[in-house]
Amino acid sequence: MRPPGFEPGSLARKASVLPLDYGRALKLNRIRVIIFFMKRAIAFMALLFLFVGCIGGSRTIKEPKPAVSECKVAIILANGFKDVEYSKTREVLEKAGVDVVTFGLSREVVGMDGLKVKVDYPISNLNVSGFDAIVLPGGDPGYKNLKNDERVINAIKEAYDQDKVVAAICASPTVLAEAGILKNKKATVWSSLTNKDLIKEIEDAGAIYVDEEVVRDGKIITANGPQAAEKFANEILNALGKC
Repeated sequence: MRPPGFEPGSLARKASVLPLDYGRALKLNRIRVIIFFMKRAIAFMALLFLFVGCIGGSRTIKEPKPAVSECKVAIILANGFKDVEYSKTREVLEKAGVDVVTFGLSREVVGMDGLKVKVDYPISNLNVSGFDAIVLPGGDPGYKNLKNDERVINAIKEAYDQDKVVAAICASPTVLAEAGILKNKKATVWSSLTNKDLIKEIEDAGAIYVDEEVVRDGKIITANGPQAAEKFANEILNALGKC
């Protein structure tokens, strides 16, 4: 007598199905294990990449470069220059992508406030035709040293004749006056409430004195002191254009 619901061959069929399902389960488990370890490996590699990137960041992360410029500016320095008039002017120009080259009356010059600068070249190596602008920081006795050097005066005259930008700050507009390029030109220069001597000096050379921090007349730019250094540098950039 057969039990209710009993069909011949049902046990055999179950016996044959169970091993097959069990084998599939084993395969699925193996696949799951492989996928698990692959995910862990990928996560580990990602963390390793980030870690190496942090350690070697200085080699892989590049600072943004300034705008490309073809302008080239010569700054002429002498002992006793005004430190900030040199450093701030150079900083502004270089941030704009200008190539700044220094020339000195000696290979190392010292500013009024103690800044030491090893110049790129001596003044005797200055070829004015290779530059778009000549810049003179002020300072005392820096401006006197510049004014008393014939090579500096000749460089200023050449730059003016070649239609270069010529810029001087603080007391150094008197160097431009000495070179004879301020006649009938608007200009400014350092002065104080009790000392107007330098104003008279540039006026005697034919300049039209203007009581402003920065004055531009054509390609001649003058400024009246260290507080105007940043404006002075920006006006040089305006005059340079794209070179």
